[in-house]
Amino acid sequence: MSPDSGVDLLTQALWTILIVSGPVLACVLASSVVVSLLQATTQLQDQTLATIPRLIIGGVAVIYFLPG
Repeated sequence: MSPDSGVDLLTQALWTILIVSGPVLACVLASSVVVSLLQATTQLQDQTLATIPRLIIGGVAVIYFLPG
């Protein structure tokens, strides 16, 4: 394997990872921003309020973006 083919393979692998995980990470990021704004406005600093919505939205996004 030449260095050029190794770099090409690594580049393709990184793009594939970005394409597969990008939509789910974008959903989790959006939910995190909304929850953070909610916590900042209400001054309610509970860790479960920050974690549980991210887990639920991440799980729903994974199911939604599955192929098929």
